[in-house]
Amino acid sequence: MKKIYSLSTLALLAVVLLSACSKDSDEEDIVPGIIIDEVKCDPMITDFFNKKVYTENLYPITAGFQPPFYDETTGEIRYIVIINNEEELLNIFPDAGELPKIDFSKYSVLIGCTPFSSGLEDKIPRELKRKVMYMNNNQYTLALYFSYTFPEIGWDMQQYVLTCGIYPKLSSDSISIILKFV
Repeated sequence: MKKIYSLSTLALLAVVLLSACSKDSDEEDIVPGIIIDEVKCDPMITDFFNKKVYTENLYPITAGFQPPFYDETTGEIRYIVIINNEEELLNIFPDAGELPKIDFSKYSVLIGCTPFSSGLEDKIPRELKRKVMYMNNNQYTLALYFSYTFPEIGWDMQQYVLTCGIYPKLSSDSISIILKFV
């Protein structure tokens, strides 16, 4: 009897452990690397970038390119813009008027967009829950964690999630942006 009880306890324990390891839901995956915290800055700086980067109502999703992602002088499309000095900031926002005061000896401004599809089977980002910058071997990954929905009608069109932030001085131009759904 003790043997049957022990075997059934072991079998039950194995089932519990295996089910705990399964991944049936859309849990967030942790990106390997050291977390680089975004710098909390003056609300005037945040307002400046919100007005210059995000579309109407500060909604971080767009269907087209606009400055700073589209360079009107060269016709170049950039998915990630790193600003490391005031001259670069002025080149990207020439009509900005008064520029925000940022200590570029300590900080970099990252502005980026990453595409997503809006077909019937695709997850559509809805609300940004958090964003985390990871550094691994001098390469950076900015993970954007979004809640999501599925479209009622598939548009089959490329859309973009926009982001911006100020980080401690970035030592590499090797940066990627990924979407994570939670």
